[in-house]
Amino acid sequence: MKIAIFDDDKTDRELLKKLIRQCCDSNVWNAKLVEFSNGESLMNSFTPGDFNIYFLDIYMGGMTGVEVAKRIRGDDENAIIIFTTSSEEFYREGFDVGALHYLVKPINYTKVQDAMNRCIKPLGEIARQIEIKVGKNIIKVRLIEIQYIEVLGNACHIHMGENKVVTYTPLNDIEKLINEKSFLRCHRSFLVNMRAIAQKTSDGLLMKNGDLVPVPKNNRTSIMKQIDNYNIERMWE
Repeated sequence: MKIAIFDDDKTDRELLKKLIRQCCDSNVWNAKLVEFSNGESLMNSFTPGDFNIYFLDIYMGGMTGVEVAKRIRGDDENAIIIFTTSSEEFYREGFDVGALHYLVKPINYTKVQDAMNRCIKPLGEIARQIEIKVGKNIIKVRLIEIQYIEVLGNACHIHMGENKVVTYTPLNDIEKLINEKSFLRCHRSFLVNMRAIAQKTSDGLLMKNGDLVPVPKNNRTSIMKQIDNYNIERMWE
């Protein structure tokens, strides 16, 4: 996982980095940490999906942590946002941008451990990747990038936004390899990532990349209910 640390106070930034690193090392979590001292530098290098977790200091000169969070959330709905603050007065703003947690200063190891533990459950699906054989090569595919998988002839086409990879690994084997509740077999020839569904339609499932995945009429009610149940569970993650 990749973590951004955003704080204009070098001492606070170094302490938070040290505690996060200590937490990741003790739990055997693989993590890359990147520091930012102001909102402008973070946003200039921002790419949706680049970071899994953002630790954002609310009180900053220039762009505040809340302003940065709103920009991030506008382009990356999967980002995990944790605010660091010396006051609890911004809880409402945190709710509005879907912040997962608050770290109230002074920060210590116990507080960071609690915050990271909250991150791990949603990151179970976001950070995982699988190895797929493509031709003579083995490539790694992040689950969060998969929108849906389609069987065409003897091949499986793994659609990832505007890109795709083609493998001759059977869909049943890929489904077992993924083994995540966010993936749903909505058709014998389609496996969809429910995180990537933009809209349910009368014809099937409209994915975020604009593709339409068909759902059999005789199974449509059951499939749509499973999607609704997943979205309800996700709200409480």
